[in-house]
Amino acid sequence: MVILDTANTFVMFFGNCSDMTSIMDWACDSFRNHCCAFYHTEAAQFDSAVDYLGAALRSESKVIYACGERESAAILLALERKGHQPMNALGCGKLVILQADAIYLVDGDFDVDRMIAVWTQEIKKALDEGFDGVCAVGTTEWIRQHGIDPKIFVAYEKRVNELFADGKIRTLCQYLHSDFSESAARGMVEAHPSILLGGGRVNNGFYTPVT
Repeated sequence: MVILDTANTFVMFFGNCSDMTSIMDWACDSFRNHCCAFYHTEAAQFDSAVDYLGAALRSESKVIYACGERESAAILLALERKGHQPMNALGCGKLVILQADAIYLVDGDFDVDRMIAVWTQEIKKALDEGFDGVCAVGTTEWIRQHGIDPKIFVAYEKRVNELFADGKIRTLCQYLHSDFSESAARGMVEAHPSILLGGGRVNNGFYTPVT
C-alpha cells in the first residue's frame, strides 16, 4: 500500500492507475463512475466538494449533495462565491442538498437494500424531470457518529456499483481518514472503480467487482 498526499487530499492508493480525468471534465461528462477520496481534514474535503459540485452544476445532470448539517449551510455560500448561482439551482430542482444521516439511516440503522432502492428512485426521478442523470457527492462522517459497522457500508459500496452499469449516475464518495481504520479504508477503496487523486480521477487497479 502506498499513501499519496497531493493538494491536501489524502488518497489511499492501491496499485497502478491510468487515464487521469480532471475533476471538471469528470463531473460534467463521465457517467457510470463511482469514485472515492480520502482527506486529511474536513476543510480539504469541503473544498473538493465545492469544486465537484460547481462543475456538476454546469452539466445537464441533477446534482445531489448528501452531507452534514454544517456543510449544508456552508455549501451555498461557497458555491455563490465562485459564481455558480446555487440558489437558482435549488429553486429549479437542479441542486438538492440532503442531510446525509437522514438519507442513509432509518431509526439509526443502515440497510444496504434500502439505499440501493433510494438511489434507483433518485435516478428515475431525475430522468423523469428531464435531467440526463444524477451527479452526487456524499460525505460519510455519519458512519462514525452513529456507530455503523464500516463493513456494512463497504458491502453497500460494492453493491451500489450495480447502478453504474445500467443507470445514469456518477458519484464522489468522501471519507475522512481519521474516521476509519486501515482495513476499513482498504475495503472502501477496493469497492470503487476510481479514485480522486490530486484533483483528478484515476482508474483504480485494485477495484474488486462483486462476483
